Amino acid sequence: MIWKHIKSGSKGYDEWPISEEMLSAGRIKKKKLMEQLKDTGLTLGQPKVLDYLKEHDGASQKGIAAGCLIEAGSLTSILNRMEEKDLIERKMLNGNRRTFHIFMTESGKKNQKLVEETPSPAVSEKQRENMIRVITDAVKQIGYVGAGTLEFLLDGAGNFWFMEMNVRLQVEHCVTEILTGIDIVKWQIRIAAGIELNFTQADIRIMGSAIECRINAQNCGKLEFLHIPGGPSVRFDTFLVEGMRVVPFYDSLLGKLIVYAKTREETLRKMRASLCELVIDGIKTNVEEQLCIVEDDRFSSGNYDLTFMGNR
Repeated sequence: MIWKHIKSGSKGYDEWPISEEMLSAGRIKKKKLMEQLKDTGLTLGQPKVLDYLKEHDGASQKGIAAGCLIEAGSLTSILNRMEEKDLIERKMLNGNRRTFHIFMTESGKKNQKLVEETPSPAVSEKQRENMIRVITDAVKQIGYVGAGTLEFLLDGAGNFWFMEMNVRLQVEHCVTEILTGIDIVKWQIRIAAGIELNFTQADIRIMGSAIECRINAQNCGKLEFLHIPGGPSVRFDTFLVEGMRVVPFYDSLLGKLIVYAKTREETLRKMRASLCELVIDGIKTNVEEQLCIVEDDRFSSGNYDLTFMGNR
């Protein structure tokens, strides 16, 4: 086995050994990712930037580079292509000509995550077991402690490809919580306080089905009336209160609607009913768009992929 050494950054950080086999695997991974992204109109790096801007719209280029772990030179090329596709726009704030801030356009927002579900209907039990084994081994090898998220892409042949690890909670952690009954936020804090887990991987049971719809604002205004859906295993995480104003300076996410049931079919019915019951008056939202998604036959069948939104 031939080993090379690469630096983990441009400022003289520690060097890490990397083998020719690892370099070859990286090239194969990149090729597979490009094939998966081809039909979406996005290229490598762009989904990560859009996902970061979802929570940090208006971030500086320096902030995006740090948050996405992308070299400044590479990020400039990525942002230039995204601007050409009208996914983002650069703006100066407070007359500062030295720093541009990056904002998503309406077109860019359409490429964001809208719905999350678990377990995925595209992943078999055997594939899921293999993923869990790979993830468990990976975090043990690097000695990681705390909450984190590992992301994969699944290709048409059933192979799964590692994309990245986020060393934090993500918006979609709620579907995992409602499915497993584990309060991830609570345990993240307990672990940081030095408290050991009182369960093992073998104790975690995946039973039933959970779906989350992100409810986003599409304009600004005053919230005149709010009605939140209720019922067993229906959850709406939000900061909304009647009379408040939604302003353009922050993320457009208003809340997360999460439902759980014993079967995916029952979960879909419950989500459709909950979306119909949810009322946010005074602010335009994407509730109707979410309802169209969960009523779509392809989504209901579980036979959808990265091109789903573009082909609707």
